[in-house]
Amino acid sequence: MVTRESKTTGNGKARGKRPVLPRLPAAAILLPLLFLLQPACRPPSPSLTTVSGKTLFREMGPAAGMALEDVTIEVLRWEEGKWQPHAKTRSGYHGSFVVNLPEGKYLLIARTTLERSSGDLELAGRLEGLVVSSTDRRLDQLVIEMRRTMD
Repeated sequence: MVTRESKTTGNGKARGKRPVLPRLPAAAILLPLLFLLQPACRPPSPSLTTVSGKTLFREMGPAAGMALEDVTIEVLRWEEGKWQPHAKTRSGYHGSFVVNLPEGKYLLIARTTLERSSGDLELAGRLEGLVVSSTDRRLDQLVIEMRRTMD
């Protein structure tokens, strides 16, 4: 074991010998951490298109509207002659949602329950005919109009 002579304390007494711990360079500590964090920081694959939008409920006509948070949005993809479940997401702050999709034709179905003092209100909306091309990097400002369901 390697030891180092200690300096004296303020009162003139020596602290004695203490072991010397090897010092690792900062790179030896940081590099493994960077490799572990890399997948979380990586942008979506170039083959995916970022699709974003918001959910909106217009109860009193086009002038009045309310963005809805916590709406479940099911993403269906047209495959083998029918709509297949592909992804699921939820709207967040101000009704915004984001999903990364590969090339294809999609249908987005949104559902939520609005809790009100006069009773719960079931809402649903759909966005049909969304086509994602391999050349698209982003499709933004989509709006899913929510309407009362007829239950």
